[in-house]
Amino acid sequence: MGELIAELIKRFGIWILLLLILVGALVWYITHLNAEPGERVSVFWGMVEYKKDKLQTVPEPVSEPRRGPEKVQEARQESEPRQEVESEIAGGITSPHPGSRVERWFRIEGTITGEYRHPWLIERIGELHWPKEPELTPRDGHWIGGVNEGGWPPGGRFEILLVDVSDDVNQRFIEWLENGHRSGHYPGLHFDDLGDVNILDSKDYLLTTE
Repeated sequence: MGELIAELIKRFGIWILLLLILVGALVWYITHLNAEPGERVSVFWGMVEYKKDKLQTVPEPVSEPRRGPEKVQEARQESEPRQEVESEIAGGITSPHPGSRVERWFRIEGTITGEYRHPWLIERIGELHWPKEPELTPRDGHWIGGVNEGGWPPGGRFEILLVDVSDDVNQRFIEWLENGHRSGHYPGLHFDDLGDVNILDSKDYLLTTE
């Protein structure tokens, strides 16, 4: 084989050697590509033999299972700090002070906080109740209302309640007052007839009759 190469170089020059190298490299490259991983490769009539390496597989990254909108929201809520939400209603009558002597019409004030629905003032004498219009409209947790007592409570004593009522009870109070305006008669309501009423505070007063 060596004598053959030497004779070719002698006859055709160094370029024949470069051509042989190029052809040999091309033959090896094609043979290597066609061989299966792990198969023995033999080129140049067995002058070059080797075993082709097996392919190494790269493990796929383990992805976290996809979460639905509800799961994403739950995870977000768990990661975020919980904020305390004030939902409990609290309120009170601040003026006049309990036990005060009041005129037949007097101004009354107080506070209310939380997620209230419809705050009202109700007069109570014994077992009967009279809503006092209009519905309170608090501003910055403070409200102002008025009470008109046109009757003759026993001993001049009566009680004012600060209440929070539902939509249905609110509408019932409005209709009760409208009927009273038309008829001039305001029948007292028993507490069981009021419905969804949350009493927040109550204060006793003494009517000045002199």
